[in-house]
Amino acid sequence: MTTSSEGALSSSINRFPFTFLTRSLHSEISNSRAQAWKVITFRHHKIERVFAGDPEGKDLILVGKLEARTKNESDRTTITEFAGRLLVEETAEGKAKLSSYQAFIGTSNTTK
Repeated sequence: MTTSSEGALSSSINRFPFTFLTRSLHSEISNSRAQAWKVITFRHHKIERVFAGDPEGKDLILVGKLEARTKNESDRTTITEFAGRLLVEETAEGKAKLSSYQAFIGTSNTTK
């Protein structure tokens, strides 16, 4: 495991790299994401497919599209493909609880 100049810890398992965010870097990313949504005037997520990675349905992959408009280009709509991985755990009360979500952004097309 190594530490980058940005303050993230990096490692690899089975040749696939991944990064653990430190608190300060996590805070910076969270703040930038909050600011990014201020320019969005409209957004609509459409889930097209859901895949279960385990028999219990606790490891899910969502595939869909995001339709969005911004303040600067309110007459244009951008459609972006995305995927998300959700990990679900069971609470002490026996209810489902989302324990992790990762989003992956794909290609975008802008139309009038």
